[in-house]
Amino acid sequence: MIPDVVNVVVPPEITEQIVKTCKKLGVKNVWMQPGSESEEAIRFCEDNDIDIVYGVCVMVKRRNQKMTESLK
Repeated sequence: MIPDVVNVVVPPEITEQIVKTCKKLGVKNVWMQPGSESEEAIRFCEDNDIDIVYGVCVMVKRRNQKMTESLK
């Protein structure tokens, strides 16, 4: 079974290896937590049709979503 998304919280040089593994496995979505991204990993994803999110923490994003929803 292929995961819907891979969330990386590792040093950038490890992320560069992980995105290559994601391509081999057919993973189409990668979330790079702040500090785990690198230009090489981002470029690799863009060149290989892997959707990426970077520059924002998944926990902060989710918390902000919940706060926005509670204000409605």
